[in-house]
Amino acid sequence: MSVPTPVLKSIIENDSFLAHAHLGPDADSIGSTLALKLGLESVGKVVHIYCEDTIPEFASFLPHVDQFAVSTLEDALKIYDADIYLSLDSAKWGLITHHTPVPELHLPLVNIDHHSDNHLDTPLAWVDSQYSSTAEMVFHLLNELEIDITPQIATCLLFGILGDTGAFQNLNTDSNSLRIAAILKDKGGDYIQCLIELTRSQEFLELKAWQPLLENLTLSSDGSFVYSTLSPEEIASLEKSPQIGLFANAIIGKINGTKFGAVLAEKQSGITKGALRSRHPDTDVTLIARLLSGGGHPGAAGFRLLKPLKEAKQDFLNAVEYLQKQGKI
Repeated sequence: MSVPTPVLKSIIENDSFLAHAHLGPDADSIGSTLALKLGLESVGKVVHIYCEDTIPEFASFLPHVDQFAVSTLEDALKIYDADIYLSLDSAKWGLITHHTPVPELHLPLVNIDHHSDNHLDTPLAWVDSQYSSTAEMVFHLLNELEIDITPQIATCLLFGILGDTGAFQNLNTDSNSLRIAAILKDKGGDYIQCLIELTRSQEFLELKAWQPLLENLTLSSDGSFVYSTLSPEEIASLEKSPQIGLFANAIIGKINGTKFGAVLAEKQSGITKGALRSRHPDTDVTLIARLLSGGGHPGAAGFRLLKPLKEAKQDFLNAVEYLQKQGKI
């Protein structure tokens, strides 16, 4: 589990860095990026951080989270002078920028990620799906750099680990996740605040918006999986558009007798997003996601199709049927 020498050397030998939180920033992306920034800056380096999307409210308590600039990749490359571009928790360019073609970096790319389907091509890569979160990888990186993990850094790393393990309920949780979390709590990480923000801060209107998702919940004919859908018309009737990932975590992956589940929502006309969750450790939902041009982890994955909901739902069902016939799910 040691950091590859080229990655370690590139960080030791350079002084300024540009790093991003990925599109639709989640706890792991935000927490790992902030933790690495705080760690490197504690030894005199400069780290600029940005995101093309707005950092969500649930992360607002994190130290120095306001230092995330809202910027495009292209503008960030023009504004900030850096020796190295740091990509954390991002398996593809489509998670880094909304824009195509992707602008040329003109500086070395260091890729640190725990997604097995990472497609960022660089010799300075550390990709290891054995980790449950990128935050765990940053923990090891800071230790190898002999950087002291302060209470602020510990809080950011805990936030990332709790986010990607679903507060230790997801199937990717292992003894390393628990061991590192214990160390971080002992170092002063604010475990309670992380837990509150990630698991006990549901908005009333968000929960109300789950009503059509519950009404549309469908059990497959063989009882092996469930799925729910949300149409543009249903979304328009709601006071708040629900986050399908939250619904998937709370409901879809926990239904007795099933192996996995999915939520599909057409929030933008002609664009359907899907969230997949596995209930059983032997069911790898990335197999479904990859057939739908998505990716993720065996226990939690997602996809985005440039199709209306009706067509996307059929593609999902076809993918499941194909994999079931092959005995893969």
